[in-house]
Amino acid sequence: MIGLEGSRLRVANDIRGFEEGKAAIFDDSFNHEAWHDGESARITLIMDIWHPDLTDEEVKFLKLM
Repeated sequence: MIGLEGSRLRVANDIRGFEEGKAAIFDDSFNHEAWHDGESARITLIMDIWHPDLTDEEVKFLKLM
């Protein structure tokens, strides 16, 4: 994996590193930030998904915003 070493993520008050072969999923409605202090470039794939607790009506409303 490229850029894994030296990378970490803070969501609210929780700070974690990344593990090779594992995805990191978090709720970005919380205050968050990422750091990368490694030697190589870090490559990140970002995918937006709807929270599973949202109803169809809520998703429809949020898509209009």
